[in-house]
Amino acid sequence: MRRQLNEQNFGAFDELKGDYFAKIVEQTILKLLNVDSMSAALDRLLEVPQGFVECLSSIFLRIGNALSTYKTIADAASTLLELVSPESREPVSIKAEAVQESVEDVVSRLLDTLTNVISSSVLPETEGSDIHPVTRAVVKGIGLLFHHRETLNLILARNCCQALEGIHSTKSFSCLISNLMMHLDRVLEQNSKILVHRELQYIFLLNNLQFVLQRVENLGLKEPTGYDWVVQYQKRIEHYLEEYIEASWAPVSSHVADKDSKRFSFWKPSCVQQFTTAFQSVYDIQRHWKVPDPHLREMLRVSISKKIVPSYCEYLKKHRKDDMTIRMTAKDLEDLLAELFEG
Repeated sequence: MRRQLNEQNFGAFDELKGDYFAKIVEQTILKLLNVDSMSAALDRLLEVPQGFVECLSSIFLRIGNALSTYKTIADAASTLLELVSPESREPVSIKAEAVQESVEDVVSRLLDTLTNVISSSVLPETEGSDIHPVTRAVVKGIGLLFHHRETLNLILARNCCQALEGIHSTKSFSCLISNLMMHLDRVLEQNSKILVHRELQYIFLLNNLQFVLQRVENLGLKEPTGYDWVVQYQKRIEHYLEEYIEASWAPVSSHVADKDSKRFSFWKPSCVQQFTTAFQSVYDIQRHWKVPDPHLREMLRVSISKKIVPSYCEYLKKHRKDDMTIRMTAKDLEDLLAELFEG
């Protein structure tokens, strides 16, 4: 438009072309930066849909849209000021700052809503031990926020957005993600108790925490999102794995651990019979439990093997001639364990 004006010859009014252009641009910019209309648009971002997972996904998306708006205004501010007349620069600058403040407020409120939603004590029920849809939604949302982390850091540093009561002011992207992950961990643990089998509760928690860590690593988000929560998740995985082994397989192993052949009796099952029965019972229940992550699946199998195979082998070495009820070799155990957790 400026080029077209410059090509025209307005005679005595030619020197006013610059002012004329500046006035047109000024009116357009002021309309663009109308705080009332912008506030109405931003308020619509706060309207979240019903449905837990849909609500989470929508909040993440709306935060991303608000951050895009904030960055666009911040990037364009200096250029816009160059286009208007000197006397109009201050009003335009004030309006731009007002819009940015409105966006900051919306982002802060959406982040608070997001934290509250994730921290809800009741998640939608899910079948078995598979990855919970809420876990998937949170990880996907973190990937979205990652692309806006520089803008988010600016807003968080300025506003120190308050999260839930008892949580320190969120001053950075990594701090925000750490808070969200800690909330997710706690609510997953609470909701795992819905599952009937205690052992399945541990598998559910292992699946979900491992999924988060693996996706964050695949997306290259481990360093930008902070190491504190990553270390905490790794410790939780180790803890849940130990608890699972003790709950499921320690009782099985106990039937042949440090057993003396003098305890054999004709009127009750032998140690190896008790072991075989206990093993088969646990195996039949857990065989089709699903562990999607190959690394976690292998880690579980190895841990189970270390818990039961050495004690069984030691028992066989000591009592193979004495106990005629032995029907299963250590190799048979390993082969059966290799079939666990395929779903």
